[in-house]
Amino acid sequence: SLRYFSVAVSEPSPGVPQFLAFADMDGNVIARYDSETRRMVPVADWTADKLYQQYWDGATQMAQSLQQMRQVDLGTL
Repeated sequence: SLRYFSVAVSEPSPGVPQFLAFADMDGNVIARYDSETRRMVPVADWTADKLYQQYWDGATQMAQSLQQMRQVDLGTL
C-alpha cells in the first residue's frame, strides 16, 4: 500500500527544512519532498524508472498543498 507522511517544524534549525513529506510503499520510503527543494523526488532507485512524470508532478502538487496547510496549522498553535 502507498501512504504519505508529513512533518512540519515551527522553528527549523540549520539543515532542517520547515516541512518534510515522504511516500511510503509497504514500509519502504520511495520518495521525499522538503520545503527547500519544493519537489517530490525518488529515494528508491526503481521509482525513478518505473513511475511516470505525471506521478512526480501530482505528488509534488499534493505535497506543496499539504505544506501550505501545515503552515496555517502551525500559525494557529
